[in-house]
Amino acid sequence: MKQHKTLFLLFLRHTAWKVLLILAGSAVIQAALFRFLMPDPTRYSLETVLQNTESWLWWVVLLTFAVMVGLLLSASTVRGKGRTDYLLDRLAVPPGEVILCQGICNTLAILLFWAVEALVLLGLCRMYGAMGGFLGPQTIFLATWQNDLLHSFLPMEEVSRWVRNLCWCLGVGFAAAAGSAQLRRKGKAIGIFFLIGLSGSVFRCPMGNLDLDLLYSLSTLGIAAVTLHNAFTLGKEGDYEEETS
Repeated sequence: MKQHKTLFLLFLRHTAWKVLLILAGSAVIQAALFRFLMPDPTRYSLETVLQNTESWLWWVVLLTFAVMVGLLLSASTVRGKGRTDYLLDRLAVPPGEVILCQGICNTLAILLFWAVEALVLLGLCRMYGAMGGFLGPQTIFLATWQNDLLHSFLPMEEVSRWVRNLCWCLGVGFAAAAGSAQLRRKGKAIGIFFLIGLSGSVFRCPMGNLDLDLLYSLSTLGIAAVTLHNAFTLGKEGDYEEETS
């Protein structure tokens, strides 16, 4: 149990402040883009404003996600200051335990990304109101059903989308952890790059599409399962170093 706590704190120390910095930077960029691209809020509805800025915001969200995943992949492969990989080699623990701890940490980071992005998009809606746009009691609620990007991060009463989002966070988190284990063994973390490729359509998935939500959920968990299976075939941390030294 103490060893698991050490592993979890190791990954948390490497990623926590960097994740927060990435998310803060993304929020600032999205706010600046929204303000710059927003047409006159006194003349256009919130739905129209979101539609006009959605593509640019989507690119920022996608880039933020890709950078975060890259950070999570590097959490156990650091070979510079701190030498995360060296500490893992010295612990000589089964890769499954490392992947479990790193996967939990990764999943929490992806969940935080999702929650922060939902808050950022809601904040942009409030910015529209602060700039003179009309915000009635139901305006933002209706916008979540009219804009694919906002709805994907804040699905409201669409249960299938909430389930898909949870599966996505879990799958990406553990696929990134398994990918890190493969990279430490000079392997290729192919699975996580498939998930990065799918993320663009996940972030702008049309609402009210149960079949597509189910497909994304199963695809994400399936890719993560294959990646985990490949990673679990590795030996203990440190075996690779001993064999090649």
